[in-house]
Amino acid sequence: MDDSQEPISDEDNWLHAETIVCLNCFEALYRVDHSPFYYSVNFYCDQCANRAEVSANDPVIHELRAELSNRHALTNETLTQAIETRLRACNCGGHYASSAARRCYKCNAVVVPDVRDVDLWPSSFTPKADDYEPTPPESEAATHYLETHVRTTNLWR
Repeated sequence: MDDSQEPISDEDNWLHAETIVCLNCFEALYRVDHSPFYYSVNFYCDQCANRAEVSANDPVIHELRAELSNRHALTNETLTQAIETRLRACNCGGHYASSAARRCYKCNAVVVPDVRDVDLWPSSFTPKADDYEPTPPESEAATHYLETHVRTTNLWR
């Protein structure tokens, strides 16, 4: 954090956001609880740092909800399992799961083991001041990270 930023008070930090360090390669990472106001869920690869971002508005999600409702089996757990079963494999060959360990995008080491509802990003994703405009290299790095590690299309088998 630079001197121009005020630290977030514990009361305001309800998503438990913090910068952490990969103990394997010492890369700075941004760890944050997944916001309940974000209308997508991340499923992390069990073999690498990639994730699949699934929108609650995706037609496949509506299909799965209806299917589970018809069988009187709709719970968060059964929906999560159904989504995991339908997701394509990761490019590395791994499988996406909501409870997969969060891994460092630089060295692939486990950083946050087997925890749901926690997201992990490069430290450059740490929120800045409201009027902050990213530099062109920062924007390019963010775009590269998203294109390389976050699948948002071609999700389903």
